[in-house]
Amino acid sequence: MSKFKRLGRGLKDISYLFLSSEQGKFLLKEDLEEKNGINASSPGMKNKYICLVGDETDFYHAFLVLHLSFALARLGMRIVLVDMDEGLPCLHFFMGNEVRSNISTTPDSLIETGSSGVKLVGLSKTSIKQLLNIEMNDQILLDLEKIENDVDLVLVSTMQNTLLQMDKVLAESMKEFIIFVSPDDDKMLEAYRIMKVLFSRNPMAKVGTVVTGIDYMIEVDRVNNKMSGAVKKFLDKELYKYGFLYKIKREFNTFSNSSSVEDNLTACLSNIAQIIMHRLNLDESSLSSGLFFKRIFAEHAH
Repeated sequence: MSKFKRLGRGLKDISYLFLSSEQGKFLLKEDLEEKNGINASSPGMKNKYICLVGDETDFYHAFLVLHLSFALARLGMRIVLVDMDEGLPCLHFFMGNEVRSNISTTPDSLIETGSSGVKLVGLSKTSIKQLLNIEMNDQILLDLEKIENDVDLVLVSTMQNTLLQMDKVLAESMKEFIIFVSPDDDKMLEAYRIMKVLFSRNPMAKVGTVVTGIDYMIEVDRVNNKMSGAVKKFLDKELYKYGFLYKIKREFNTFSNSSSVEDNLTACLSNIAQIIMHRLNLDESSLSSGLFFKRIFAEHAH
């Protein structure tokens, strides 16, 4: 039986846990309010913020988080993906441009709309400093805050080194982190170090893993058991499991905004998206209070 068939059957078996009874769509704020008797002015109904932390090359991580955003959008969620890496790989990958280390940014180039209505915002450390030096920065901040208020989920994409450089403001703004970790022992050690930093900055943070670049299912259990065991033993914390991603089998020679990916990878991304959606619907206690973009700009204005 192929990997895709196994994945497809598994998704079908658990789909009832994640889908609404009528359309299989994400339960938006209005649905949750009706279900739980909460009115629209309830201070508890705020946007959710999740930081996606990569351990691979800029291209690989950008490819995965971009298509994860599209998978969430196809489930009915309104998404803004914030690219915080230098070179803005997510943004450039979507636009079909080559990723560059040093870029010149303009307000128009930093906010784009992608497939399924996903908003893409480029806010690397370099671009934030450039935006703070132009006269329109107040208007840009207002535009970003409007985007933030209009979406259901803010996904922040960052590599491990970028996270460590900006960990203070991200730890204060984010309550949930998903670490992409491969079966390589050195990569697992790096991921553990990141988790240690996150928990030291924010003891209440919720940290989960996505196992990447696997060839066989046995690798998923090995990584999850090793990571969960270390975090439980040395940090006295629990890890969430968001799923896994098979190794990309073919080379992508050009940057493209195409939504076509391998069947196995598509099924994996869909599964992770449904788990995220399910946790958003159930775990209202971890919803953040908003103002992410305002905090980011304020942190770098000093």
